[in-house]
Amino acid sequence: MLKWACLMPHPPVLIPQVGMGREVDARRTLDGIEKLNLLLPKFNKDVVVSMSPHFPYLPGRLVVGAGERYFGDMSRFGAPNVCGDYNGVPSLASELKEALGDSVTVELESRTRVLDHSTFVPLLLLQRGGRRPGGLIPANPVGLSRQCAYDLGRRLAEVLDQMDGEFGLLCSGDLSHRLSPGAPDGFSTFGRTFDDLVVAALSSGDPRELLALEEERIAEAGQCGLNSVLVLIGASRGPIRVLSYEGPFGVGYAVAVSRPQVHPYVEFVRFVLMDAVRGALPDVSALSRLAGGSREIWDRRSGCFVSLYDSKGDLRGCIGTVEPSSLSLAFEMAKNASAAALEDPRFMPVKLDELPDLKISVDVLSPLEEALVQDLDPKRFGVLVRSGNKRGVLLPDLPGVNSVEEQLAIAKRKAGIDQDEDVQIFRFTVERYKEP
Repeated sequence: MLKWACLMPHPPVLIPQVGMGREVDARRTLDGIEKLNLLLPKFNKDVVVSMSPHFPYLPGRLVVGAGERYFGDMSRFGAPNVCGDYNGVPSLASELKEALGDSVTVELESRTRVLDHSTFVPLLLLQRGGRRPGGLIPANPVGLSRQCAYDLGRRLAEVLDQMDGEFGLLCSGDLSHRLSPGAPDGFSTFGRTFDDLVVAALSSGDPRELLALEEERIAEAGQCGLNSVLVLIGASRGPIRVLSYEGPFGVGYAVAVSRPQVHPYVEFVRFVLMDAVRGALPDVSALSRLAGGSREIWDRRSGCFVSLYDSKGDLRGCIGTVEPSSLSLAFEMAKNASAAALEDPRFMPVKLDELPDLKISVDVLSPLEEALVQDLDPKRFGVLVRSGNKRGVLLPDLPGVNSVEEQLAIAKRKAGIDQDEDVQIFRFTVERYKEP
């Protein structure tokens, strides 16, 4: 299954031992990478398929690495002690070649052992956040036409979704190298226009304007990441979250992420938590746009619960409302997400370094309807019990709750209601959205 896909820039200056302080001039990019590391779950078993414009190249072909081991270091950039090695997955590289079939001409390359910087730098930046691939399949899509690169992304996502195991797609590429006087490839007024087109295409998931660009204009932009971007757009099959963009040193750097299996509600809660646990006030409107989905799913009014689970599957926080108390579901969800992380009296507040390991579940509730005991089903319906000012709520389909009697007993206990006390009963259904 393809769990995640992202776009990362690859300037060595982002590595502190290389930048020696200059990396702070790319602060927005570093902030974007920090957000990326908070959005992606920590991993050490995922197989990462990387798309790099500086891996070995052949015209008209997708070059795919089929080596047993890979080694990278920053000695070319004055930091020989910054190094790493990775396991290749030649058997999977061969499977990919066969599975991609006639959609693209694949050339397996098994001689290269030393990783280019456009593969190695993003891997280092992910490693700093506790993410190291269990296997690496490097590739270079630059030899393909733009349409073929986009089609490759679509087909690659289909293939990886059908394979056993968990996969990530790391697309490496810098945008225009011609953003300002003194830039590496000189200055062009089209440089920023090109970068704006890329950011818009990522945000919409629509590659048509990039595919329609004339070759002369692409050459004028002086870029190395366009085909990586197109592979990402194809694989994501929808809008992509652009976490940062800037143009320091005259070169465009974008950080973007797609988690195809994750619903916008879950993505939104994670964005909210990234702000809330820092003590910042989440910008609900901006974050809901970043999470994606139509305005209708955010503007509706409903009660909701946000539940957080740690890496062992144990509850880490849960707060919710059975009826709407905010102007829209987006504000309702943001309020409950922040409270689940910081205000659940059963737990200490969530810390920033916990976020990558937390799993999020969002329940959106139907309106309450009064019910009798015989109307309940703990797998299908949640329940609210009320006696005077006391009330207790239990969501449906919870582990260990297998009977109506258990469900009512727990709801009463949560409310502080005696077990033999008569109560008014309401039931509700939920739309449940969970991280895979």
